[in-house]
Amino acid sequence: MPHGQLWEVRTAGQFDLQMHETQEQAFLAAATAARRRYETQGVPTGLRIQSPDRLWRQLDLTVDGEFLEQPLAL
Repeated sequence: MPHGQLWEVRTAGQFDLQMHETQEQAFLAAATAARRRYETQGVPTGLRIQSPDRLWRQLDLTVDGEFLEQPLAL
């Protein structure tokens, strides 16, 4: 559990992560959760991140563990 303000990761095939800590911590938490839950199931994983300025970013986690930014679907 991080210290300071709370952030959360919710799973539903994709990860919705509301970022209240640093961007690096948010990415690490979502990537770790994605790998643990889906790495053996072959399910594509990704995350939506809301930064402190309220902008959302859509990222896909590749098999190599890299993030590819995708256009955010409205």
